[in-house]
Amino acid sequence: MVYKKVYKKVYKKVVFNGIDNLTKSQKEILYYLTDEFLTIKQIAKKRSTTRQAVYNTIKILEKKGVLNNKKLVNPKRQGYTPKTIYEDDNKELRFHAIGLTIKLISSSPLYERLLKIRNRDDLENNTLELYKECIVIYLNKDFWGNSANECIRKSEEYISRYINRLESNYKIILRTERRCDIKEFRGHIAKINDPLAREININKEYFKVYDNHGELRLLIDHSFSYDELEAVHRDNYKRDITKVQDFYKDLLEKDTINLSEIKNRLKIFENENTNIMLNIKQISDLLISSMQTYEVKVNTLLELHKTSTNQLQTTIQLQNNLIKSLTPKEEQASTNFKPSMSYFM
Repeated sequence: MVYKKVYKKVYKKVVFNGIDNLTKSQKEILYYLTDEFLTIKQIAKKRSTTRQAVYNTIKILEKKGVLNNKKLVNPKRQGYTPKTIYEDDNKELRFHAIGLTIKLISSSPLYERLLKIRNRDDLENNTLELYKECIVIYLNKDFWGNSANECIRKSEEYISRYINRLESNYKIILRTERRCDIKEFRGHIAKINDPLAREININKEYFKVYDNHGELRLLIDHSFSYDELEAVHRDNYKRDITKVQDFYKDLLEKDTINLSEIKNRLKIFENENTNIMLNIKQISDLLISSMQTYEVKVNTLLELHKTSTNQLQTTIQLQNNLIKSLTPKEEQASTNFKPSMSYFM
């Protein structure tokens, strides 16, 4: 009895310690199993070790209560987040909060029975909403990289493997060689340990950037104790975070400056833009005024031309009337009249 009590106490303590007390290799293998869905052979090849060593580590994880049949046991209770298991501190960007919709090509009796019971499920720590025609996936996983393209490539590789897992788990078909209808409706890319985000978080300030249509594009967040500048627009997050990276690269790599200088340069840039806009407005007003003056002059000239034309037509009409009123002899005389020089003297 004494032995059993001691065993129970020790076992309980080990099980509920979570993943924080795991070694680096145990965390890495746990990550490959539960997030990358790799086999023992693939893990051994990736870590340049033997399959027996990987198998022994899995057994240790199962004894600690973290794994059960190569699946994570109660992720929330274990304190699981993708980055607490495995992360690369050398990476600059974190792609997360991804939402996907995948249309079903073919259903199954198992899937139909599950729909009658519930329409929400959890598979490998990702939340699923199950519908008759599609599956909505909320990925609880981070993808790290030094560029937006690297993060997105890693996410696409993971999603491809995850679709295989969904098809196997629910006995459904989500893609074929010629057909796969996937739509991404959400995604955030964050620049971690951002100096501007750190200063704003320290001062407890509020920072959000909206576009001309009122849609949120950038914000500063403090998720998982990281000072993050996030691009959150579903259609433009890749372009926005790339612009942020290019801005920092252009600003910081060419000359070593501190954050206050960055803010001063931003202020100068803003003032220069304001002055440019004022100059453009002044030039525009001057052009409009000049055009109005030119228009007035042209209208005046047109009026003068019209008046002169009318006067000329009146003179011609008077001359014709005068000629008609003369007798034939007077008309001939006026026609044959040739004044001499003495006429003008």
